[in-house]
Amino acid sequence: MKLIIFLVIVFILGRFLVRGLFDSAWRKKAQEKFDSIKKERIFWRLINGYDGMVFNLYWVFTIYLDPRHLATFLTSFSYREKSEVEEDAEIKKLISQKKGIENINTIRNAIEKREGIITQSFEKDEELFTKADIEKVFDARKDEMLVTEQYDKFVEYYFRLLPSREPLKDEHKKIWQELEDKDAITPKGTLERVIAGKYNKADIWDTRKKLEEKVGDLEWKTEEEKVDLETIFSLKKAQMEIGEVVSNLLCEDISDTTKKEALKNALKEWEQLHMLSWCIIDFEVSWHGTNKIQQWMWKIVEGVFL
Repeated sequence: MKLIIFLVIVFILGRFLVRGLFDSAWRKKAQEKFDSIKKERIFWRLINGYDGMVFNLYWVFTIYLDPRHLATFLTSFSYREKSEVEEDAEIKKLISQKKGIENINTIRNAIEKREGIITQSFEKDEELFTKADIEKVFDARKDEMLVTEQYDKFVEYYFRLLPSREPLKDEHKKIWQELEDKDAITPKGTLERVIAGKYNKADIWDTRKKLEEKVGDLEWKTEEEKVDLETIFSLKKAQMEIGEVVSNLLCEDISDTTKKEALKNALKEWEQLHMLSWCIIDFEVSWHGTNKIQQWMWKIVEGVFL
């Protein structure tokens, strides 16, 4: 039996070596799988912690994107702070190293739950903002601290995605009002807000979600080739900065401390869950289209070469 297992392993390794020598396309795909295995190892080490170091989710995401940032992490603050670990513990418990791609469904469900908390928090909130009000908050974020080079570009993207508040023709106003009167457009009062050129918190939040959906296109040079890691890091960091501004804007004038903290926490976890989702999809994508036997074969190669 041992001999049979040994011969199977030799056959598998021989097949890999032969294809690696003569098939450049296969060699490229093989390298992608090796890279995925390495990235998965890095991710779980960061999630679980090692050598006395425990990473909060911001640093898991940052170091996963570009391991060179580990040096920054080690020198910028005390990485043994227990409070940093405890604040992210609940989100970390959602995922399991044994589940692989199944984690994505768990994360998506968790994102939906946070979105419910977020949208419910301002269902009856009547606070309105002009475009100038929103711009002022984004400008203040830039003045307060250093931001990435991509920040201004992402602010521009954000405002492009905001709903239009251009003047409406009288006939269009009439049609809109008739639809509102028939409850075909809800909530009522939307027309009045549009005419006044103002945005509510739902508009601001929906635009943040649209940015999340659109920004993925910037990560690719072509349909098959991603941009370099440094650029991806800059894109993701800028998007997180936009998320911080939106969070501050949505929480700013809430007088009820309990409601404010609940919303702030849900917004933070929404951002964190998207970080985790991105990482897991990134190291799992190379396995799409492979079956259990092929994955088992790669595990054998992993044990020999990595």
